[in-house]
Amino acid sequence: MYLLELSILFFVLAAVFGLIMLQVRRRGLRIPPTLAFAHGVFAVAGLVSLLAGVLSAAEVSAVLLSASILFLVVAAGGLVLLGAYYFRKVRIPVPLIVVHGSLAAAAFVLLVVDRVANA
Repeated sequence: MYLLELSILFFVLAAVFGLIMLQVRRRGLRIPPTLAFAHGVFAVAGLVSLLAGVLSAAEVSAVLLSASILFLVVAAGGLVLLGAYYFRKVRIPVPLIVVHGSLAAAAFVLLVVDRVANA
């Protein structure tokens, strides 16, 4: 399996855990550490494989570059959520979770569009 396709798999797994965390939070509960950890591990694995694929590519399309930059922004936002809310044991506001997930979904769509276009 190629690195960019592998990143899609990791991002799907991160999204599943992210959606579970959203539902937990929408019910007014605190997100369990195991969910946050699993989400983070899969997201980091996706980002690392994406960046490795981009850096090893002979050519990088504008769509793939845009997806990569947007995923980096999403990762930075995830670190802010982790540090500013989770570690301080403050419930993360649902709108921030939705914005984080929406930007990740947009980056994911760009990545998939690039992979389909360059299949």
